[in-house]
Amino acid sequence: MPMKSPYNLDLALGLTYYYTTFSGIGGSLRNKLDDFVVEEILPDRTPILSIINRCSKSNGIYTHCIMKKVNWSTIDALKKVARAHKIGMDRISYAGIKDKKAVTYQRICIWNIPPSEIISHITKGIDIIYSWREEKPVKLGELWGNKFDIIIRKTSIPAEKAVSVAEKAIEKIISLGGVPNYFGYQRFGVHRPITHMVGKMLLKNKIEEAVKFFLGEVFELEGEDAKEGRTRLKEDWNYRKALSYFPKRLKTEIRILEYLAKHETDYIGALLNTPKSILKMFIHAYQSYLFNIFLSKRLELNLPLDSAIIGDLVIQLDDLQRPIKYPYLVNQNNISLINKNIKQGKMSVVAPLIGYSTKFPQNEWGEFMQSIIEQENIQLDDFKSIEIKMLRSKGSYRELLAPVYLERHPMKLPDDGIRIIFSLKSSTYATVMLREIMKSPPTAYV
Repeated sequence: MPMKSPYNLDLALGLTYYYTTFSGIGGSLRNKLDDFVVEEILPDRTPILSIINRCSKSNGIYTHCIMKKVNWSTIDALKKVARAHKIGMDRISYAGIKDKKAVTYQRICIWNIPPSEIISHITKGIDIIYSWREEKPVKLGELWGNKFDIIIRKTSIPAEKAVSVAEKAIEKIISLGGVPNYFGYQRFGVHRPITHMVGKMLLKNKIEEAVKFFLGEVFELEGEDAKEGRTRLKEDWNYRKALSYFPKRLKTEIRILEYLAKHETDYIGALLNTPKSILKMFIHAYQSYLFNIFLSKRLELNLPLDSAIIGDLVIQLDDLQRPIKYPYLVNQNNISLINKNIKQGKMSVVAPLIGYSTKFPQNEWGEFMQSIIEQENIQLDDFKSIEIKMLRSKGSYRELLAPVYLERHPMKLPDDGIRIIFSLKSSTYATVMLREIMKSPPTAYV
C-alpha cells in the first residue's frame, strides 16, 4: 500500500499518495525569488542558456528571444514586452508557461522586429537577454522540458541529515523510473483551490453559478481583503458597487465585475471578457483533477506505473521521449512487446484527460474511472455540448510516470539551504517531485 498524504488539500485535489515511503526532510520553497530558477529546454534537449551567442545564419522574419523574468507571470510579462515594442500580443508567441514566483528563462518569438531593434530591458524583472532570427515562429508546446535549480530552506531535520535523506530519496525515485505524474498545486491553487470546481460547473453549463462561485466563494487561506470583498459581494450581488471595494490585485475578478457592471446578466460575456488562457484553465483543471483521482487509484491498487498490464492504454514516445498522441490497448498478444518498449523508453502507460472522445482502459482500473465519471454525474458528451464553444474538448492522454533527470546531487549551502538541480519533461511539475523529498504541507511549495 502506498504512503498516504496527511494533508486535506492533497486529498481534495487527488494528490492522495506518495511514491516514496520514508519521512520527508520538511522545509519550504521560494523563501527567496532566486531559490526557484527555471530554464527552458529546447526540443532537441538543449538548455536555452547554452545557445547564447551562437551564430544564426537565418534571415527569417521571426525573432526568437530569451526572456528572463523575475516574479512575473508569463502572460503579464509578454504583455509588457508587447507594450514596450508598441505591438499587439498577436505578434508574440511562446513555448510554455513558467512559474511566477521564480527566476525563469524561456524562449519567446516576436514577429517582424529585427534583433537590432529588440529592447533589452523591458521593466523591473523582465529582460530580453539574447535574440536571433529564425525562419519559423515558436509554437506552444515546442519545448522538451525544463531544468530546475531549487533551494529548500527551513528543513525539519538538520541540513547535513537532510542532504543524506534527499540523496537517498532521489536514488529511489530514479530507480522507480520517476514520480507519479500528478498535476501539481499550481494547476488548482493552494490558497484558493477553486479552478477545477468552476470547470465542472462550466462543463454542466451552470454559467451563472460558475461566475458567482468564482467571484464569491471564500477560502480560509486567502487575504483578508479578498475575504471581505467576496463576503460583501454575496450580500447583494451589486457588481458596480463591488468595483469600489474589491482588491485591484484580483485582476480576473475585476475584469468580470467590470463587464457585469454594464451587462448584469450576461455571464457568458463576462467569462469571454477574461483571457482565453484563464477561461480554458477551468476546464483543464477539472480534467486534471480527474486524472489525479485515476492515478491515485492506480497506486492504491498497487498497479505499476512503469509497466503495463492487460487492458491498459499506452502511447508511443518519439526519440526525445515526447508522446505521440494515439493510444494502444494492451492485450495478451502484445503485452510482452509493449513492456519491452516501455523499458526502452519507447512507450509509456497513460490515463485519459477526459473529453468526448475518451477511451478507457479495459480492466479493473478502467472500470473505476467510469465509476468516477458516474459519481461526478457527468457524461463524455458533456465535453461536446459546453455552451462556450472554445471550452469543448475531445480529451487526450497523459503519462502516468514523470521521469526525473538529476543534473546535480543535493548539496548543503553555507546558510543550511539544500540545493537540488534536476530536469523534467514538459507539462510535469517540479513541486510533485519535491513533495516526494519534503513531504511538507501544500503551502510550503507555493
